[in-house]
Amino acid sequence: MLVNGTILRNHYQIVQQLGSGGFADTYLAKDMDLPTYAQCVVKHLKPTSPDPSVLPIARRLFETEAQVLYQLGQNDRIPRLFAHFEENGEFYLVQEFVDGHDLSKELTPGRRFSENEVVRLLQEILEVLAIVHQRNIIHRDIKPQNLMRRRSDGKIVLIDFGAVKEIGSLALNTQGQVRSTIAIGTAGYMPSEQANRDPKLCSDIYAVGMIGIQALTGLMPQQLLMDNTTGELIWRNYVQVSDKLANILTTMVRYHFSQRYQSASEALQALNAITPHSQPHSQPFVSSTLTAIVSQIPKPLLWGSLIGLGGLGIGVISIVALLSRSPSPPPVTTSTPSLIASSPTPADTSTTASTSPTSSENVYFAIQAQFDSVGSFSEGLAEVKVDGKWGYIDKSGKIVIQPQFDDVSKFSEGLAKAWIAGQNWGYIDKTGNFVIPQQFTKDNANNFSEGLARACVVSTCGFIDKTGNFVIERKFTGAGDFKEGLAPVKNRGKWGFIDKSGNLITQIQFDGVGNFSEGHAEVKIGDKWGYIDKTGKIVIQPQFDDGYRFAEGLARVKIGDKWGYIDKTGKIIIQPQFDHAYNFSEGLAGIKTNGKWGYIDKRGTVVIQPLFTEAYNFFEELAPVKFDNKWGYINKNGNFVIQPQFNSAGTFSEGLAWIDSEKDGYIRNPLTVQ
Repeated sequence: MLVNGTILRNHYQIVQQLGSGGFADTYLAKDMDLPTYAQCVVKHLKPTSPDPSVLPIARRLFETEAQVLYQLGQNDRIPRLFAHFEENGEFYLVQEFVDGHDLSKELTPGRRFSENEVVRLLQEILEVLAIVHQRNIIHRDIKPQNLMRRRSDGKIVLIDFGAVKEIGSLALNTQGQVRSTIAIGTAGYMPSEQANRDPKLCSDIYAVGMIGIQALTGLMPQQLLMDNTTGELIWRNYVQVSDKLANILTTMVRYHFSQRYQSASEALQALNAITPHSQPHSQPFVSSTLTAIVSQIPKPLLWGSLIGLGGLGIGVISIVALLSRSPSPPPVTTSTPSLIASSPTPADTSTTASTSPTSSENVYFAIQAQFDSVGSFSEGLAEVKVDGKWGYIDKSGKIVIQPQFDDVSKFSEGLAKAWIAGQNWGYIDKTGNFVIPQQFTKDNANNFSEGLARACVVSTCGFIDKTGNFVIERKFTGAGDFKEGLAPVKNRGKWGFIDKSGNLITQIQFDGVGNFSEGHAEVKIGDKWGYIDKTGKIVIQPQFDDGYRFAEGLARVKIGDKWGYIDKTGKIIIQPQFDHAYNFSEGLAGIKTNGKWGYIDKRGTVVIQPLFTEAYNFFEELAPVKFDNKWGYINKNGNFVIQPQFNSAGTFSEGLAWIDSEKDGYIRNPLTVQ
């Protein structure tokens, strides 16, 4: 087991253990070569056999599987592999950290999904699994814990491929051969041939089918019985389900592999054949609000309101009156930290706005939902994915750069990064032509910012101009973007700042840094964060456990495990009391307390009560929020302007916001529609 604080390869610092299994331990880590200490995941694989003949076989298997993960990680539904290496006969994978939750949080015991929800869930899983199966790769450990619902877009990401775990199970058998000694997989989701160490593509299909049955019945796989004669799963007597879906699920979990769908694409095709192609209609929001809020009212009070008033009409009025009062928010505690002498203002939990969301059907589709994936508009264009390839559209929905790239970035200062499989990254202009040759490996070049872009070649970083020439030579081991005329750079494990001539403005002395914003940048000395000005002078002493950039005059900081806000003198303006918090945007900031999101103003007053399971900041007067498992948009009074109906949604940018409604498309801001 790795101890917190351990640094691997002078690069990745272990933060905490995320999980432990028989053959591997998983850790959250920080990438010390990036200025913001970006999070990543380190998987530590340990061959359990002491026999020296095992190590060369393990090494070859590790190298082979790492190359597979590098290839798969080019898809945005599979975590990227940043690095793989061996130290002292033990193996390490460094992968992209996926911010979100695994599906075990949704597939809770006893909870039953509707038939439509099950179909959609299966489609989401099979879509990403099809990418894997197209390369003839078996995942070998499909289960809810290895399917992440990504916070940023609500999409499912497939993690923790089983093949690499085989390294830990290698041992010398009685014939003197190095073989895997234990089947890789998880009981309940693993079919018989996989348990006998002969997995096939359709073994993954069995696991996905089990997840579908689990969602439909609310039962864990271990609660289901097998027919003693045929070996088939007995499940249909637990739930009412259409024959079409039942037949598909039964085919997915057939005992003999030859009778199942043979790949994810085949199973997905069967599901799509029973799915209507029309746009889904969301349930009226009032009914979901009624269910959510009335369920919290004690039954004697509810029935007294209905019966005591003597009539159906008055009873309905009573319910409406009850709905107009939102549940009281969880109490927000305040505490004054002793390490800062100030008189902070506690958060005021009174509200000046409506706390019970109301809805209206104001959906103005600017570009119909038709794409596999999309990005936000930037400089008049947005990236869209069609049949596995990325291109760009304008605000009319017209494709202006044909889908031809395997990955892209948004446009920034007239250029965007683009990548074609088998080649390196380069930069394209708005005609889709490469204007800076494809010479950079993935993650070794940034978008342009203030006329320059960070670029790295062979572990050394500098800055290029829009001709692709290095105008600041490659002499740093890490670097960030230029903001307000300065950029962070790294050498020998420490950070400092340079100007656009490449001159050092501050000494390279900090353990971590952020970009400049409003004249200040957060810096880390030891394990505490403070702030410097553009001369490098420390203007707010390092005293916080975490800190982020200034926005609208305030910065969010963390003391212990709670977040609050300071001004540019370092004085606490809003007490650290929130479980999570965003920067201020358009006068408000999202805050999380007791598992729910709401919004505060700059005095710390809660102006929109914590009612939402997820939320983002306000942009262009609206904020996307998740309520009753669907996304909609609220205004600054806390009222729904667009009712919850989308699977996921983004913030408004240049008058448009992307939404996921089976396919991805764009809606207009109803506040600006004439």
